[in-house]
Amino acid sequence: MIPGFFGFANFGDFRYFGHVEELLTAQLAGLGRNFQVVRVDTLAAGSMSRRTAKLREILVEEAAGDDDSIHLVGHSTGALDARRLLDPDRTRDVDDEVVKRVASVVSVAGAHRGTPLAAAFRGAFGKDMLRLLGTLTVHTIRLGPISIGTALGAAGLLALFDAAVGAKKDLIDQVQEQILKDFSDDKRATLEAFFDELSKDQGLLDELVPDIARHFDKQTHDRKGVAYGSVVAMAEQPTFHTALGLGLSPYAQGSHAVFHALWNLTSRFHAENGLPGGAVDAHRLLLEQLGRIPVETDNDGVVPTLSQFHGRLIRAVHGDHHDVIGHFDDARHDPPHVDWLISRSQFRRPQFEALWRDVARFIVEADGGDPIA
Repeated sequence: MIPGFFGFANFGDFRYFGHVEELLTAQLAGLGRNFQVVRVDTLAAGSMSRRTAKLREILVEEAAGDDDSIHLVGHSTGALDARRLLDPDRTRDVDDEVVKRVASVVSVAGAHRGTPLAAAFRGAFGKDMLRLLGTLTVHTIRLGPISIGTALGAAGLLALFDAAVGAKKDLIDQVQEQILKDFSDDKRATLEAFFDELSKDQGLLDELVPDIARHFDKQTHDRKGVAYGSVVAMAEQPTFHTALGLGLSPYAQGSHAVFHALWNLTSRFHAENGLPGGAVDAHRLLLEQLGRIPVETDNDGVVPTLSQFHGRLIRAVHGDHHDVIGHFDDARHDPPHVDWLISRSQFRRPQFEALWRDVARFIVEADGGDPIA
């Protein structure tokens, strides 16, 4: 299981794929297959070549010594890491025997054709905002919602970012410090080290700019005999009316405003050749599961929906970028689901279970089991 851009799999007791691991293991067992789940501790934002090298190293370390099949599940940029690893033009002889055992690649909200957010975050102001957004993400998923005032402050900064106005760095630092105050000294030090790494190598941001990512998509070849499938997500466009539906909660309004700014930035996507082939092939399924065919502006708050197709469509969902890996609002489940940002997607546990049920079936089919009905 390969995490995306921030690579938070190794941040203290934070479990990037925690809910997915629990559910997917149960779903696979229910289909008569027992799998060992390995969570990849990838790089924060290093170039794709460095991230792929790390993935290759872990794969060889974990999988050497047996001949079982291997299935890769990548979220966001993790899906690109998996594709690059398997590209027959890049495979190294030294570990080819392990790579040959990969039977499937599941892309979950993958950025196959890039995202406009990457271009937005490349500048000096963007890098400061990326640091703030990362801190906000870790806090929300590990510790719960930030304070109302901090949420509103972050929303205001994202609004300035969206408008390309900019903000003073000391204001960004002030809001980030408000978020960090809830962390212990050790956790703060870990997070600071993480963002120090992020500042040193942001090569992945360059590679995710749509013009460059399209080149990667065209030049990276699928490996023969490997089943490629995708889960795509589409969140409702935030509007004044969606904000009204949240009521008077200042925190909810602030969190939704942050999501609104991210959605607007991500919506500035141009699908160079119209609908990708995977979307064309899945026309009927998209109508059934989304109610319509996605357009260029549709996205999950981080990645354009039309950028997420690769291989066979496994499932299309109304949800945001982190809903699909279990970070949505459901305090009743044990352990509870904690929302990343309030997108008003209405994605909850039933949708989560249906999504990963279909992923489990896809994996079992690729593993030689009965095909999905």
